Amino acid sequence: MTRLSGKDFIALILAAGKGTRMQSDLPKVLHQLLKKPMLWYPLETFRRMDFQKRFVVAGYGHDLLEKEFPEDKDDFVIQDEQLGTGHALQEAWPVITAVQAQWLVVANGDTPLVSESSLEQLIFRVTEAGADLGLLTLNLVHPSGYGRVVKDNTGRITAVIEARDFDPGLHGPFSGEVNSGIYVFRISSLAEIIFDF
Repeated sequence: MTRLSGKDFIALILAAGKGTRMQSDLPKVLHQLLKKPMLWYPLETFRRMDFQKRFVVAGYGHDLLEKEFPEDKDDFVIQDEQLGTGHALQEAWPVITAVQAQWLVVANGDTPLVSESSLEQLIFRVTEAGADLGLLTLNLVHPSGYGRVVKDNTGRITAVIEARDFDPGLHGPFSGEVNSGIYVFRISSLAEIIFDF
């Protein structure tokens, strides 16, 4: 962890999606990897980190998720309509603000391979910079479907554009850098971000 206490942090794992590309009635995060549901991995990672609280945003098939993770079901936030990450944060806002924490780490429930060290590096960089938010990016050989990261000429991220909306003529050539779906937010600045778009 950074020099800040883990008690300064809460986690929000986004697990509401259906996963239509998987062509299955099973919620996306319940598909197995090495005989465990994908959601088990980020839950376990955040369990090992000394966070004050950990919440799961569930939606499609939330009853199946609650049955699979009974020890976590009291920390589930139900997102009846799946309208994106911003909407998930809006739905979780009452539980986020009820906890006296400074920072919120948001991760997609279908990111089973994210490591504690990657999360710690992201947290360290954001908090050391005094920033209000940061996101973890990566370069993929086959980035199909991932949000494109757009930067200015100083290397600062200016936007994340959905793959289907990315226009090289408007946004510049694609660098190969994409959004991982993992974020760190300063909670005191988050209301302005999520309720003003």
